[in-house]
Amino acid sequence: MAFIYSSDMESVVGFVLLEDLSVAKSLGQGQRQLTEFRRDMIRFVAQHSLRVFAWYRIALGLLIGVGIVTLAG
Repeated sequence: MAFIYSSDMESVVGFVLLEDLSVAKSLGQGQRQLTEFRRDMIRFVAQHSLRVFAWYRIALGLLIGVGIVTLAG
C-alpha cells in the first residue's frame, strides 16, 4: 500500500493498493496513470468507527487523533 498525501505533506488523503498496480501491469495496462488507482481515505472519530466501516464497506480509514486503522485492527 502506498499513501497519497495532501500538497502540504501533513495529512493522508488517499491510498493506492500495490496489488491493483500489479494486476494492471499483468493485464498489459502498465501505462495507466497512478491517479486511476487512487482510493480516498475516509476520516472519522472514534465513536463512529464501526458504523463508518460498515456503511462505506471499507477496511482502512483514518481515525482522527489516532492514525490509520484497519477493520482488523
